[in-house]
This record gives sequence, C-alpha cells and structure tokens, in this order.
Amino acid sequence: MALVIEDGTLVANAYSFVTRAEIIAYAASRGVTIADTADADILAVKAMDYLWTLCFAGDLVSEEQGTPFPRSGLVDGDTAEGYEYTIPAGIKRAQMQLALDSHNGIDLTPSANPDAALKRSKIGPIEEEFFEAESLTLTGAAPLTVANALLAPFLCDSGSMLIRTVRV
Repeated sequence: MALVIEDGTLVANAYSFVTRAEIIAYAASRGVTIADTADADILAVKAMDYLWTLCFAGDLVSEEQGTPFPRSGLVDGDTAEGYEYTIPAGIKRAQMQLALDSHNGIDLTPSANPDAALKRSKIGPIEEEFFEAESLTLTGAAPLTVANALLAPFLCDSGSMLIRTVRV
C-alpha cells in the first residue's frame, strides 16, 4: 500500500500528511527503528484516524477532502499568516509523533466496551445492585503529551487561534 499524501492542494484520496520515509526518519531520530515500510504506512493511517477525532479551529476547505487539513479561517497567532491550503509543520510533526506512539503500543483510538458491569453495594441491612457503564476514558493509557503539545495551537479550544486581541 502506498500512502497518498495531502500537500495542501486537496489531493484526491489523500490520507496522510507525511511520507513513510518521514515517519521512519522521525522514529530513528528518537532511537526507535521502524524497519518495515508497510508498518510505517499503517502507523500513518492510525495517526490520521486519531487526528480525525479532534476538533480543529477553522473550517475544511472542501467537504470531500480526505484529511482534516488544509483549513480555512485558521491563523497563526505569531505571524498572522493564514494556513489555508497549507499543512502546518506542527500538524505533520504531530502525525509522526502519533505514529511513533502507536508503534510503541498506545491504542490511539480505543473503543470502550459498551457492556455494563454489575455492581453491588451493601450498607448495613440495605443492599443495592445496579449496572454501571464502563468508562470511555483512556484510564491507564499513556498520555500523548508530545502529540498534544504539537496539536494544541490548532485545536478548537486553543483560544489564541480563534480570537485575536488588538490594543488600539
């Protein structure tokens, strides 16, 4: 399988921002070997699956695009330059970091078991039995600290990307 790379020009059927070579090099620079190029492709797709679960500031440029970027209405708070029709470097680094996290065994998009667990509580002579749904949180999962830091400036609730304050 060959990755189809989005470069900001709305490439048809794109589903990655980075190439397998970039993922392998990123991992190698952190002391991790990803030897199989097919594995790198799978890791890139898993990372993109995670990126699609996030709420990014701005709007998709086209309803048919296969990736969450490029976006319109997204502005770099430091330079006031727009990101429309570009893929920010932070987004590319985040995808590579998420691919590395996935390679290291972190399930980026876990599914919780919807089955409820039977619970029992007894206080003195009163006994209660009830079902409690399992948590949908990633309890026990390693935090995606580096990836989250790279993604923060682009997320819906980042503030600095959505509202610019100007003193007159």
